[in-house]
Amino acid sequence: MLENKTENAKYGITGYVSLNKPSSDSVSKSTCLLEFLKKHDFFEGEEDLKKRERALGRLDHLLKKFVEEEGRRKGESGKSSGKIFTFGSYRLGVHDTGADIDLLCVVPRFVSRKEFFDLFYEILKQEEQTGEITKAEDAYVPVIKMEYMGIPIDLTMARVNLPRVDSSINLLNDKLLRNMDEKCILSLNGSRVTDAMLNLVPDCETFHMALRTIKFWAKRRYIYGNAYGYFGGVAYAISVARICQMYPNGSVYDVVCKYFETFSSWDWPAPVILTPVVDHQYNLKVWDAKKYPADKYHKMPVITPAYPSMCATHNISQSTADLITHEIQRAKDIASEADGDMKKFITIFNSTDFFRKYKLYVNVKIEADSENMKAWIGYVESKVRVLCNKLDTNSLIVATIPFPKAFIGETQCNFFAGISVLRTSNASKRVYVDEQIRSFTDVINGWAGKSGDMKIEVRSETKKGVQAFIKEYFDKK
Repeated sequence: MLENKTENAKYGITGYVSLNKPSSDSVSKSTCLLEFLKKHDFFEGEEDLKKRERALGRLDHLLKKFVEEEGRRKGESGKSSGKIFTFGSYRLGVHDTGADIDLLCVVPRFVSRKEFFDLFYEILKQEEQTGEITKAEDAYVPVIKMEYMGIPIDLTMARVNLPRVDSSINLLNDKLLRNMDEKCILSLNGSRVTDAMLNLVPDCETFHMALRTIKFWAKRRYIYGNAYGYFGGVAYAISVARICQMYPNGSVYDVVCKYFETFSSWDWPAPVILTPVVDHQYNLKVWDAKKYPADKYHKMPVITPAYPSMCATHNISQSTADLITHEIQRAKDIASEADGDMKKFITIFNSTDFFRKYKLYVNVKIEADSENMKAWIGYVESKVRVLCNKLDTNSLIVATIPFPKAFIGETQCNFFAGISVLRTSNASKRVYVDEQIRSFTDVINGWAGKSGDMKIEVRSETKKGVQAFIKEYFDKK
């Protein structure tokens, strides 16, 4: 009975659409997709994978040793231990070359957050293999960001109400969250969402490859990045998982085609949900568009499958929602017209030429001393979509589209957004954006973490001016 219940859960909240097995032609096309992704270096090499495993093993050892020493210092009886869990793209098996690793450090109740961010941070800092390292203890999700053995790593921490943490701990047990503080719940959430997703797809291998393919498409079309108002890694993973539930026996090629077909006609803002949303009444907010007015206004809600369920796409604006919808429709049309011709089909993945697409752009240039640059970039990057939303209030602007990558130098960084202007009968009418720019810079300059060396300049640019910048930037590389 339990087995049937688990199996049915893997078909999602509506059950499967089709149990059809893939044709030999579909399997062959899936192989073509795999070769295409390999050709574009969307897989990490064997040596790099082994290096990651060594880094994870060493960090897990350091955490266990730290927890044991804290246990002895505080007179805890028995052997104390902590454990590192991977989550995000690495845990899902879809990370690409050079991607960071998201790690969750789970510690027992006698280790405080302050001790983790002070004492364990110092242990990491002293490691010979540690490169650049910073901590953001007061962030929405507190994190230590570091390079270890040349690998970018994000470390979060959760304290559970247990005397020790060992391999038997089940992070998907909702009871762990009872009376847990909010920051620990937020830290745990990444790992819980990743594991829940893997438990809810019928075939992990198909899911992995289909997700890799959709991620590659999204990055090539520049519609990838939660901070910028697009689907991020979690949202793409959940949306691909939903298609896997609907077509549980489909090949990778089938799932990719059905992804574009399904979401080109999706009835937004109907949410994408993998499993029924539950509320255990632990005094935690659970996404509910009927109960919470803010949830009702999400444009393209994609809901996380672990309690407490949240919207992974709350940053999406009308402008980015329209672009995502347009790109999905484009891909669906190409797939239909290709009619099985893989040479035509893979034009879905052609890169969009963002810097030829618009006549007007906005350029956010920031500067800081090298030691403060990373923090300054992180803060401004998280606010670029705020500028876009402000520009969208201008009556002459149809849409403001953020470019989801930064152009980073040693002491300077630039962000761009393309501006689609309303076509008016008065062709000479200029678009003035000074008011929106001033409002945005006031927000940025009011940041509590801003130091004197951190500067920002925001200005509108022509297509010609932006292309000159891009050329100069890459000529220096």
